[in-house]
Amino acid sequence: MRRFTAALMIVCVLSSLGMLMAQQNAKQEVVQPAQSVLIVKVYAVKDLAVWSENGTKFDPSILIALLKSKVAPDQWDGKRNILPFAEKAMLVVNTTQDVHESIANSLAELRKN
Repeated sequence: MRRFTAALMIVCVLSSLGMLMAQQNAKQEVVQPAQSVLIVKVYAVKDLAVWSENGTKFDPSILIALLKSKVAPDQWDGKRNILPFAEKAMLVVNTTQDVHESIANSLAELRKN
C-alpha cells in the first residue's frame, strides 16, 4: 500500500478540481482559472431607461434581456445571472470578471446614446 503525504493529497484534490498551485515569493497559494471564478458586482442603472411609462416603477427587464443577449449570451444559467435590486435601482450581477468588463462597457455605451 502506497502512503501519500498531506501535500501530495492536496495537490491531487486541487488538480481534480481544476485548480493549480502557484509558487510566488516562497509561499504557495491556490489559483483558480479566471474563467471559472464568479464575482458579484452591483451596477447602478437609475439613469438608464429602466422605469415604467409613468416613471414610478423600476422595470429593468428590457435592459436585463439586452445585456444577456449582447454579453456572453450562452453563459447565463442558475449560477451566473442578472437580478434587479428595485429599492436602489441597481442590477446585481454574478458572473466572471471578463463578462463584468463587457457589461460595464455595454452600460457605458448605453449612457453615451
